[in-house]
Amino acid sequence: MMWSSIENLKQNLNKIALDVHDDDDELEMHASSNGYDSSVCNRRNSHRFAHSKSVIRCLVANGNGSPYNFEIEQYKAQIKRLQESEVEIKALSINYAAILKEKEDQISRLNQENGSLKQNLDATKEALNVSRTAHLRISTSGITAIKGSGDQSPKRPQSANQAKRCGGNQIQNGLFPNMMEQAMEYYMIFNLM
Repeated sequence: MMWSSIENLKQNLNKIALDVHDDDDELEMHASSNGYDSSVCNRRNSHRFAHSKSVIRCLVANGNGSPYNFEIEQYKAQIKRLQESEVEIKALSINYAAILKEKEDQISRLNQENGSLKQNLDATKEALNVSRTAHLRISTSGITAIKGSGDQSPKRPQSANQAKRCGGNQIQNGLFPNMMEQAMEYYMIFNLM
């Protein structure tokens, strides 16, 4: 039983060592693709079975920095761009809010002005309707007065109807316009002399 646990331990150690070597190879490939020279690191770090942290320590010791520095710098640049965008977005939202408030005020003023104009229009229409109605009443009553009203109610005395008929007949029979024509003729005759 003890020998099997020791064998399991050896197998686990071998797996760990292989994983470490694979990680070292990946770091070396990553470092060489980013411009780091892995041969310098290999001279200082002769034991290939060491942990992967040794490669990072080697790069830092050589002054090249970590292979992750490139990614870190990219993230920092991205964070900076995002912060600048955030500031720009805040400024735009403040500008948008100010413009929105201004437009809402303008719409409110226009609605008030529109309401006032509608009231004025309604008042003008009402006054025009009243004027037309009054004009029609005057025209209708004037025509009735010129033509005379044929009202012969039995309650009125006959003499009042007779006097009214006489005046009405003169207008209806055309006596009044004839008198005007005669007056004009006399006026012209006297002025010519």
